[in-house]
Amino acid sequence: MPTKITLDQIKSQLPSFIQIIPESYRGIRYKAEFLDLDYQEKFWANVGSVIKLQHGCKKRADKRRQTATKGRERGRITLQKVIAKLPPYLTITPESYKGVREKASFTDTEFNETFEALVCNVLRHGKGYCPSRSKREFPKTVTLTPDEIQLKINSIYGESKVVLLPETYVNTNTVAKFLIDNTAKTLALTSVLSGRLFHRRQLERWKAAVNARDNFSCRKCGHSTKICVHHILPWVSAIEDRFNINNGLTLCSDCHNSYHGAFKGSETPENLCSFFGFDLDAIKAKLAEPKKIPPV
Repeated sequence: MPTKITLDQIKSQLPSFIQIIPESYRGIRYKAEFLDLDYQEKFWANVGSVIKLQHGCKKRADKRRQTATKGRERGRITLQKVIAKLPPYLTITPESYKGVREKASFTDTEFNETFEALVCNVLRHGKGYCPSRSKREFPKTVTLTPDEIQLKINSIYGESKVVLLPETYVNTNTVAKFLIDNTAKTLALTSVLSGRLFHRRQLERWKAAVNARDNFSCRKCGHSTKICVHHILPWVSAIEDRFNINNGLTLCSDCHNSYHGAFKGSETPENLCSFFGFDLDAIKAKLAEPKKIPPV
């Protein structure tokens, strides 16, 4: 966010329940005094953080925490649901299950190995596999030549916009040097290949706008802690809709990880609606509306 920004611009980006006290405003990077209209409580906070997080006074935060606690008690995922979502080659030891964010004991029936892992990681299909399966399916080092890496980078960012310096490349799990606007920068290969290199601030604004629209709560279970924003149409394929607010959905980490675990590589609106029970026609109607991009 720019440091110099007018008071009117600040007011347009604040949530509807917050007013800024004009005489306290010195800049977006400084603290200012705000009034929470719902609770009629004044508070001091960093202007940028109020815009980014769309938060209010202490009473509002306390109420949100209380609601989140009640939601966790209501929405605890049962052992039967976990068993239903596990891959066919995995079984869970029932007495070891305490919750999706806790470790449990699993048995891989194909390799006849028992291991412990976080339940949510196992459901996500990316972590928590037994040692033999992990070595076979998820090798630590992906062997790609510098030319192959450069072709992937060109397909994401365009020709010559980001150039890998081949002599600094070891493997895809390490850092390397890149030429960006004739300036050498050291970056992690994974962050470059994810396609998010030049979009960090846009992504933050998009997430804040979607969270504010969804009232900072999971659209499936209603939890308001550990929330994240999900792309209905995937980031990689839906380039023009990456920052479309209609293409975003607020989910808690449990629901988000469970969905990606069940449909890894095939995340479509149809699969999303079948998994969570959402209205597919309503989702498609939202996606067909004119794009809503958060303000710069």
